Amino acid sequence: MREVAEKVRSVESVTGLVRLVKIGDRPSLSLLRERLGCSRAELAAHIPVPEPRLAAWEEDRESLSAGQLAIWRVKISDYLNLELKAVLHSDSEDLLACFWDLLWRLS
Repeated sequence: MREVAEKVRSVESVTGLVRLVKIGDRPSLSLLRERLGCSRAELAAHIPVPEPRLAAWEEDRESLSAGQLAIWRVKISDYLNLELKAVLHSDSEDLLACFWDLLWRLS
């Protein structure tokens, strides 16, 4: 998994990224990957699916099952967790879980 981007995001920008996860459709997940600076190859390896298949999903050339979409949402959230930890200045999994819970309720 990649290192946290050099530029730490603000809480406001991170909550915008979380909204993309919450929307959770193909366009929002593609945009989230781009905004996180995650390459298709990197995410495809993390999901794991072949990179051409991820490209087909993002470009709406191949349909996703509900399970595939759920896995994509969960795995891209792993990358977002790095950003959240940087904004929270903590590696605490409990704090991260509370932050996610609040964001899901409030946004």
